[in-house]
Order: sequence, then C-alpha cells, then structure tokens
Amino acid sequence: MQQPTLKKYLFSLLLILSGTVLFAQQNNIDSLQQLLKKEPSIETRIDALNRLALILRRSYPDSALKYGEQANKIALKAGDSSRLAENYKNIGNIYYIKNQLDTAIKHFEQAMKIFEKKKDTLGLAKIYNNLGVVNRIKGNYLKTLKYYQKSLEKRKMLGDIEGMGKTYNNIGNLYFALEDLDLAMEYYQKSLITRKQYNDSLGIGGCLNNMGLIQLEKAQYDSAIIMLQQAMEIYKNYNDRQGIAHCQSSIGLAYMNLNQYKLASQYFVRALNIYEDLGSKLNIARTLIEIAATYNKQTEYEKAAELAARGLNIALEAEIIGQAKNAYNQLATAYEGQKKPTKALHYYKKFIELKDSLFSIEKMREIESIEKKYQLENQRLEIENLENDNMLKQIKLKQIRSQQIFTIIAFLIAIGFIIFLLVTRKKLKRKNLTIFEQNKEITKQKNMLENHRKHLEEIVQERTKDLRNAKEKAEESDRLKSAFLANMSHEIRTPMNAIVGFTELLNYTSPTAEEAQAYRKLIEENSNLLLHLIDDIIDIAKIEAGELKVQLKEIRINEIIDNTIKVFNNKKKQIGKAHIEIEKKTDPNLDNPLLKTDSFRLQQIISNLLDNAIKFTEEGHIEVGYRMADEENHLVVYVKDTGIGMTKEQKQFIFQRFGKVEERTKKLYRGAGLGLAISKNLTEMLGGRIRVESEFGKGSTFLLELPYSA
Repeated sequence: MQQPTLKKYLFSLLLILSGTVLFAQQNNIDSLQQLLKKEPSIETRIDALNRLALILRRSYPDSALKYGEQANKIALKAGDSSRLAENYKNIGNIYYIKNQLDTAIKHFEQAMKIFEKKKDTLGLAKIYNNLGVVNRIKGNYLKTLKYYQKSLEKRKMLGDIEGMGKTYNNIGNLYFALEDLDLAMEYYQKSLITRKQYNDSLGIGGCLNNMGLIQLEKAQYDSAIIMLQQAMEIYKNYNDRQGIAHCQSSIGLAYMNLNQYKLASQYFVRALNIYEDLGSKLNIARTLIEIAATYNKQTEYEKAAELAARGLNIALEAEIIGQAKNAYNQLATAYEGQKKPTKALHYYKKFIELKDSLFSIEKMREIESIEKKYQLENQRLEIENLENDNMLKQIKLKQIRSQQIFTIIAFLIAIGFIIFLLVTRKKLKRKNLTIFEQNKEITKQKNMLENHRKHLEEIVQERTKDLRNAKEKAEESDRLKSAFLANMSHEIRTPMNAIVGFTELLNYTSPTAEEAQAYRKLIEENSNLLLHLIDDIIDIAKIEAGELKVQLKEIRINEIIDNTIKVFNNKKKQIGKAHIEIEKKTDPNLDNPLLKTDSFRLQQIISNLLDNAIKFTEEGHIEVGYRMADEENHLVVYVKDTGIGMTKEQKQFIFQRFGKVEERTKKLYRGAGLGLAISKNLTEMLGGRIRVESEFGKGSTFLLELPYSA
C-alpha cells in the first residue's frame, strides 16, 4: 500500500507544479496587459509589447505577431535602435514558428545590421544562432555551420556558457538532419549538461525531445518513449503547444512500431488537434496519414481510406510530395483490405509512379549530403580548434622549430648524397662485367611480362564469357516480358470477349428465359475469372516490389481447411464437376493443431492448390489433409488429386511465373500460370516451403510444409 500512495503523492505534486507554472505565466500576461492600459513611457511600452510577443510566440503565434508589429512601429517612430533590433529578432522568431522562413531571415538580417553597427556582441551571438537554425531547415548546411561557428566565437568572448549550450543543441540538430546520429547525440549531451547547470527547464525539454527522436531512429522505442514523455511534461509546464504536439506525434510512432495501434492512434489524434489549431499543413497531412496507417494495421480499412484521402488532399494542395506518396500507399492498402481491387490497383500505381519520380531526387540529395558531410566535417574541426586555440599556437611553434631542424638535416643529407654519387660513379666504371647478369634479369622480366600478358588474355576471355551470359539473361528477361504481355493480353481478352459477347446477346436478341439465365451465368463466371486474374497480378507485383507483408497470429488449421472445402464444394457444382468428391483427411495423433501464421495468405495458398486440382481432375476424387512432417517442428498440409499429373520436365518449371502444363495435353486449360508462383512466394514468406509429387497420367500431390510447435 505504501508504493501506490507515494506514486499518488508524486503525481499530485507534479500537477501542482504544472499549475503553478501556467498560473505564473498567465499572471505575467495579465500584468503586462494592465501595464499597457496605464499609458506608460515609450520605452516601457515597447518592452511590454516585446515581452508579450516572446511569451505567446509558440502557443499563439498570430497574437504574438500583432504585439511584435505594434512594438516595431513605436520603436521605428521613436528611433530606438536597441529596442528595434530586439523587436526584429522577436518577429523573426515568430515567422520561424509559423514556418515562413524567408520572412524570418529578412527580419534576422535587419536585427544583425543594427547589432553590428552598435557592436553588440551578445546580440550578434543570438542572431547568428537564429540564422543558423533557419538555414538548417532550408537545407543550407554550410551557411548553418558558419553561423553557429560565429555564434560560438561571440559567446566564448563573453564567457556565455549557457548560450553555448543552446548552440550545441542546434549543431546537434544539424547533424541529425544529415543522419549522423552519433555525432548529433554527442552535441545534444553537451547541451543537456550545460542546461542542467543553469536550470534551463525548457532547454532541457528540447534536448530530451531531440535525444528521444534519435532513439526512435535507432528503433530503441522504449527508451524513446521515456525521453519524449519527460520532454512533453516540461512543454506542458510552459504551455508550449507545438512542442507538446511534436512529442505526442513521435510517441505515437514509437507505439505503432511496437504494434500498440490503439495507443498510437490516441497520441496521433491529440497531436492532430493541436496542429489543426496552429494551421500547420505539413504536420496535419503527416499525422492524418500516420493515423490511417494505424487503422490499416487494425483492419479498419474504411476509416483508414477516409483519413488517408484527407491527408492526400492537403499534401497535394501544399505540394508535399513525400507525404502524397505515403498517402497513396495507405489508400492502396485500405482498398485492398475492402476487397476493392480496382481502386487498390489505381492507388498502388500512383504510389509506384511517385516513388519512382522521387528516386532520382533522393539520389541527388544523397550525393549532395555526402559532399556536405565532407565539408561540414572540416568546419566541425575548425570549431573544435577554437576551443584549443592556445594549444594550437604552441604546436605551431614546435612545428616551425621542427621544420628548421628538418631543413638543416635535409641539407646535410643532400651533401652526403652528392658525395655518395661521386664515389658510386667511380665504382660503376669497374662493374662492366655485371652487364651479362643484367641481361639475364631483363630476359627474366620479359618472360614474366609474357606470362602476365597471357593471364590478361585469360581474364579478357572470362569477362567476355560473363558479358555473353549477361546478354543471354537480358534476352531471356525480354522474352519473359514479351510472354507476359502476350499471356496477359490473351487471358484478359478471353473473359472480356465472353462478357461483351453474351451482354450483346442479352441486349440485342430476344433469348428465352432459360437462355438468358445461361448467358448471365457465363457473364458472372467470366467476371470472376477476370477479377481473380487482377488479384493475381496485384499479388505478384507486390511480391516483386517487396511490398507484400504477412501478419502472423495463432489459427486453427481445421477451420482454414473446412472453410476452403466449403467454398470449393459450391464452386465445383457451378463448373459441372459435382461428381468429384473433396475429402478431408487428418492425422489422428493431432487434435486440431494450432499454427502461428497468416490465415488469409494460408487460405489463399490452399485455394490455389484446390483450384488447380479441380481444374485438372475429370474423374476420381481430391484429398485435402495434414500430418506431421519428417522434419521436426513442421506440419505438412497437402492437396492430392487423381488428375492428369505431370512429367519430370513439367515439374521443373511448374512453380515459375506462367508455368503451365497445357501444351502437353489434349485439352486447353485456362489460367495465367501465376497461382503456383504466388503460392511458392507466400509459403516462403510464412517460413515454409512447397513441393510437388506427380506422375504423368496418375495425378499430383502438392505438399506445403509450415513451422509448427506442439
């Protein structure tokens, strides 16, 4: 009972402290507003307006801007350059928070001119820091580091350790943008130590938030959540709504990666409410798409589609290409989950097109980033050299002395070398007898060169062979692509012709009721064939693009098999094969085994195997069942038929795309040849393997081995 009481006490204390900070802040605002009503002096009025703008800038930037502009007009009219410079700096900060970066830079530069004219070292240190922050967001990294370097120089002159802590944090932000996480963490830790020394609570919150983001990037989600929650509590104390929203959004991402989707949604929604209030389009679009992703994970596809569509509209309106790409991906997933393959395919194509269009841009950015990292590393070394200036001077003096000594030694060595050459020249005159041995050495080297030439010829032959193989593979790829287009054209045209033909018979002839019913049945069958083909094309495209994911959970194998047999008992009647029995056979030693797998994909695999068994079996029966595998911890699910079977040659290519056996039989069987290729890929994604046992004319057995622990 003692521990819960302590927790309640600490929580109550935290609420009291938070309320005290907020009350003090509001009290400060009220006091300043009351002061303005008393018509104070011009200097006092400017200071009060600037103070109100400073307090309100993060939570209510529009109100802060109004106070800042009022102060600006009064300072200009009064010709008070010192207060005017501070005012320009405050207005620049407000435009930075509103994400109007060019306007922010304009005001910072106006403040900088006044500070330079007045030789205000502290003012310059602060304005250089602000210019560095804005240029980092605009991607001007070299300018960013130069401004930070100037800020550090000024702060060192003043002994402003607290200000240096702020600049260290901003340098950490720069390296975070360049994806150098270790170096970014190093600067954040420097900043955190400094800010703790001066009890800078808001600065500590910023450092914790940034360090939490690094933990999130490194997939250390539990550590990230702890740091972000600590930062959020600090932001709440100061009513910093933008900081609170950033923390909530980042915590939502952490919980989504931990598969805690409902908790993630709650944090995303809280962040979204604040972003909408602040009017931040980029963050609104990003958060809507993140919420859509959580609904897709929870199979709430209609909600996911609605939110992703909202995010897409905002992203397209604001020309945020990266978020538009993410929105297309979530829409494709949502409509696939709703069994709307046409819409799913449409948005998936949009996603691929946008992804491909971004590829070259991302590559150029990557190259520029590498070049900038190289230059920025040199700049970082200059900053570190500033901190060791005295040591460098001593090293330079030692280097000068070392160079003088080296010059003297080199001169002496040169004189000795000249003497050595003169002596050697005399000795060479007496060594004419060694010419024969030198000729032998030349002959040896010539032989070595000949051997090297032969070796090079062998390498050329090997490279030529490799090029020939590459050419053959390219030609084979081109042949497969042509075969794919021809096959798809035929497979799509066949059901489409049937649908169009029988529709015209219904519309332009007067069939009997029995004939009309037969036409409608044929239209329905060909529509289902076309829909099944589209599903297969989407699946094979996703598999090749690496976009198809499986969701593992515990399922009962008997339920999957029973449901699939029920579907195909109805289907066999529709295609005129009601006489073929589908039997279920189970291992008596296994009592309804429990598998950890993706139930939807497993049923898809068994359905493909059953569909083939019915297609290629005219007489006899089909058996579906399961048993323990020879390999430990594996279960075999099989589909056995008494159909036409396969030759050894056919078994070699049956699991390849477009692998079909019809060319060796007397009857033409419809199908794109994608079902078994998809089944093989899905089986491997589930951690299993698939194989076939067959003899031509005697039927086939497809065996699916899956991981299983009793």
